[in-house]
Amino acid sequence: VGLGLPELEAGLLWPFCLMDRNDTVVLEFFLRTPTISSDLAFEIGLFDFYLDIFDWEDAAKSWLTNYLEFQTQKRDRTLRLIRGKTEKKPVVTVSNIDERLKSGGKLSREVLIDQSLRVIFNGSYQEWLSRSIRVSEGLAPSLPPNAIVWISLEWRVPPSLVLVHLLRFRVHLVFYASALTLLQENLMKVMEGLKVRATSQSQFQQMWENIQWVVSVGTPEGTSLCFRRGNGCEVRVGQHIHEYLCVLGDRKSGRLGVGELMSAHLPGSSHEVKRVFHFFESCLFDAVVRPSLTIPCAFVALLRTVFLAELVRCRVESKESIISLLEKLRAAGWQFIGSSESWEHFLEQRKTGQALDYSQLGMFCRWFSRGVWEIGEWKKLKPRRASRSFQGGKIWGGSEISRNFAVLACLFSRLLLARFPESFPFDGLSERFVEDAMGFPHGLGSIRGYQSRVGRVFVGHFSVHRWGDRLNPEDRKLLGGWVPES
Repeated sequence: VGLGLPELEAGLLWPFCLMDRNDTVVLEFFLRTPTISSDLAFEIGLFDFYLDIFDWEDAAKSWLTNYLEFQTQKRDRTLRLIRGKTEKKPVVTVSNIDERLKSGGKLSREVLIDQSLRVIFNGSYQEWLSRSIRVSEGLAPSLPPNAIVWISLEWRVPPSLVLVHLLRFRVHLVFYASALTLLQENLMKVMEGLKVRATSQSQFQQMWENIQWVVSVGTPEGTSLCFRRGNGCEVRVGQHIHEYLCVLGDRKSGRLGVGELMSAHLPGSSHEVKRVFHFFESCLFDAVVRPSLTIPCAFVALLRTVFLAELVRCRVESKESIISLLEKLRAAGWQFIGSSESWEHFLEQRKTGQALDYSQLGMFCRWFSRGVWEIGEWKKLKPRRASRSFQGGKIWGGSEISRNFAVLACLFSRLLLARFPESFPFDGLSERFVEDAMGFPHGLGSIRGYQSRVGRVFVGHFSVHRWGDRLNPEDRKLLGGWVPES
């Protein structure tokens, strides 16, 4: 398996992806033919080299070494010896490349490859790619050609990004609803979403040719999708049912986001049925978190309750109202925990959807009290002004409270990975999950990027100072020295 221009899979083109053909044409070609061999892509010029995905770092270093040795033999190499001194040629930047191309200038193949390597081995590119690309536990299978997928428009319009991914595999989508007026209204929304996603009018027409609709009461037999209120999604394959939750929410950011498998009803399912579910997971989400073997509760509910308890603690320590703290978090870019509407919606869902006793929550009982777990209404937490008993407390700065929650996000991404490896089976999934669940600020980048900037030592010592009483010896052992012993 070869890896080349992986950002195309996310429907994106970075400035360094410069070819002899128009970028829009290349992107449209890829979206129309999503699965081709690396050899064929190399032959038609989609990229200049590709590496084995299993040992790509070692292969990249080897290729880079050979490339640099080749460059030293050329007259226009980057470093030239002039009169016994080393003189650096002007550095070629992405912005310079854009300017030269817009002005009609041409760049040599070597310069383009050199600039590509500069970007590929740059930390910001790796961070951007980890947030943008879809990750999977393996190569996603596809449905048979011309397969029919029924999609309900009864509750909620499906995200257009999901529909685009499904249509790429040449499946026929049949939308249905119980009333004609509801069907017509939501079909218009589907059409508007696909027009925005399409790179050209011809691509939109090609997608729309594979779409039909019908008025139907009840769920048709076969394979169907139903997007429910509260960011839930139900997938049916015959009598087999999977229920998921999109952790990211409304997906207006242009990403599929991480999903969490809430329940699975698979009576005697075959390997083929599991492959079909795997296909839908690859179209619906970037990756999927599996249920825990020890705690019968959704991770997103537990994690958000941890952050809610920390928000209550910050309010108790200060002389500010919780609304004031939310305003500072929202100004810092926290999309979920800085929104009172998000908290209100979450508590309503948790109250109606979770009937789990507090004593069954395992390690999470150390992170929030029974009272926080049983809160059912947001209005109980948001007094108009701070209580007089808190008037002697501190005033949180915007960057200070944002840093507090950013470090907590770093800590829990490690705890979830260490405690529940069966639910977070590959590297990076726990980080993506925490980022989506908490609405991690785009200004801070990713959890991994934030930790590398502030330093692992700082995160560890901050965690011990702030939450040391909640980290028992087993946690510290599982974290493998990630936090100090004392």
